[in-house]
Amino acid sequence: MLGIDDLEVHPQGDAVRATLREIRAKTGLPVAFLGIVGPRIMRLEGGIGLRTGALKGLDVRTGSGLGGRVVDTGRAAAVVDYCASSGITSEYRSNVAAEGLRSMIAVPLMVDNRLKAVFYGADHSAVTFGDGVRRSVANAVRGLSDELRIRREVNRRVQYAEAAAVEHAPGGVAGTDREMLRELYSELRMIAGQIGDQSVRDRLEGACGQLADISRSDPMMSSAGDGGTVLTHMRAAPLLSVREIDVLAQVALGCTNIETAQRLSLKPETVKAYLRNAGQKLGTRTRFESVTRARSLGILP
Repeated sequence: MLGIDDLEVHPQGDAVRATLREIRAKTGLPVAFLGIVGPRIMRLEGGIGLRTGALKGLDVRTGSGLGGRVVDTGRAAAVVDYCASSGITSEYRSNVAAEGLRSMIAVPLMVDNRLKAVFYGADHSAVTFGDGVRRSVANAVRGLSDELRIRREVNRRVQYAEAAAVEHAPGGVAGTDREMLRELYSELRMIAGQIGDQSVRDRLEGACGQLADISRSDPMMSSAGDGGTVLTHMRAAPLLSVREIDVLAQVALGCTNIETAQRLSLKPETVKAYLRNAGQKLGTRTRFESVTRARSLGILP
């Protein structure tokens, strides 16, 4: 997630804050907060709409209170009146009362079948949560789970790209490895176009740049010619836009305009426009020539 390790949920991370805001916006509940699940306890880390510090830093044991029950069962749970409920233990009622909360819903955040956190929505009044509220909280938490999985996959691919760049930079790339690097490059550019967070996108772009740098240090990749003319990495590369490079990277894998559009969430007509603009900048007339020229100039690996 945003600025954190893929195995952690940081309470101050932008994605967590966005999830808390979504819970409040979609449910109309005035309070949303979370607890981070550790090896033996869950620690409440605050949230949005809390009036006091009564719940901040509170350690919740597995099986205790509403959140502890969620940790124990791995399933969402809710109460109409926390302090009067007979279905949960009473250890934390004074903290909840000090915050002035009554109704509460708690939903587990699962990432690859591992419990990472519990998200709460709460009201100062005693209300029964309908299906719409329960669904909205669950959807918000599920969205964060999906984002965490995507970020972990991004980290895995970026680490592979960085390792490949270090391994191959000094002495060139074998044919099979070169194709694997080109596929990885195209995948990273595709993912980068779908990531909203700038810090993650910057890391992906950096990894793509490292893969492209391999072509500049590889004699076999930097001396490919057009009609026998050698084009080295010393020649200044045309300034292609991010999306023009994205499209060329997919075309380089043999994707059609329709396939490229699907992979990049674009319209086929938009793909054609990017290819046309790239061709004008590269001085080429066909898709194949554009890819070849881009590789010769080190724009693509």
